[in-house]
Parts: sequence; structure tokens; C-alpha cells
Amino acid sequence: MSTEPDGSMVSSIHLRAGQGGACRVFLVQTRNRAEVKHVQLLFDEVAQYCSVRPLALGVTTAFVIQSGDDHPMLASLEQILKEDFKFSMVHGGFNPVIHRIVEDLAMETMSHLYPLPLCGGCGCAEPFPVWLTIHRFSERRLKGLFCERCVSSACGDPQALCRLVDPGALKTSPQTSVVRKRSILRFGMTRGREREQAADADGDPSPGNSALNDSKDLIRRAS
Repeated sequence: MSTEPDGSMVSSIHLRAGQGGACRVFLVQTRNRAEVKHVQLLFDEVAQYCSVRPLALGVTTAFVIQSGDDHPMLASLEQILKEDFKFSMVHGGFNPVIHRIVEDLAMETMSHLYPLPLCGGCGCAEPFPVWLTIHRFSERRLKGLFCERCVSSACGDPQALCRLVDPGALKTSPQTSVVRKRSILRFGMTRGREREQAADADGDPSPGNSALNDSKDLIRRAS
């Protein structure tokens, strides 16, 4: 009788996700490249404390933030944006409606849109997905990206988690471990075309290093 482990048997399931908590979408209308860079640098600062992902960059600039609690820094950020820019708004939560609004505004203003990953379960756009990795005794790994809702609905059942990635013949046992890791998720803010859009343009009025540094200091003090 062979003592080789069944290759379809799952040894462990690893879930890597952000800090969890509520999402907020910050939407800003900018007038020039200097203002785009100003907004971007503010969110770069916030990204040291919360998970931050860009949604759009340009005349329409939008970011989504995920924070594990009602962080006072976010209230400071909202106030800074209201004071420093012609128009800004904050939407509590991330859903298909607010995502469509950002997409429509970005297309109307010819701003750059950042694509979001789609949940492998329900197909919805998800800014802060859960990375689900299944380790098998055969040493082959299966991976997938899912929204928190789909993972939460299956989290108490290792077999249900396996079905999210592969509805086939994966098997679990009482020894199958589920390991969950949460951390701040970091996403690249500028690449290629976006760097050009975010760069300072000659002759563009700038908020000035002093005003920007004051804003960043206010965020740090609230963190």
C-alpha cells in the first residue's frame, strides 16, 4: 500500500488580507498637474497608516482607503481636501455605484483609471481583495483573489474555502490548517503615464511646499 499523500489533499489554506474595516472613497476635482501631485502626496502619507488604493488620477482624482477604525487622521484629511481644492467629497463604503460614478467622471474628464481586481466568487470589483492560497501535499499551490464577503461566508469551513478556488476534487481533513494574516496593503501609486500626469507642469500654480508640508504635518499629528 502506498504511503504517498493524496495529491488532492489540502495541507493548509492561507488568507492574506488588509487590516479590514470600513472603506471610504475620496473624490477630488483638480485644476492642474501640481494639484494632482499635491493630492497624491497626501495619500502617500496616509498610506503609511492605512491601506490606500488609487482609483483615478487626473482632473478626477480618487482614492479608496480601508481603515480598521474611525481614524482621526481621516477627518483631518477630509478637512484638508475641502480647504485646498475646488471640489472634494467623501463617500462612506465602496460599492458598484460609487465605483461607476468614479469611472464615469474619470472618462468624462479624460483622467486615468486604475483597474481593480475582480472577486473570483461574485465577480465584483474589489479594491482590497483577500489573497487565498491553497497548499496541497503534492506541493502544487492554487491561488485566487476574493472579496471579504465571499471569504467570510466560507471562512468557517475549509472545504468551502477550497471550493472558491477550485470547485473540483480538493479534499480537506481535520488537520487542514487555516492561516489568516492581516496587514496594511500597499499599491504602487504612479507608473508610466500616471507619473507624467502627476508631475509638476511648468507654469502650473502650485500649492507650495510650505502648504503641502503643513497638510502632511496635520495628518501625522492626527495619526
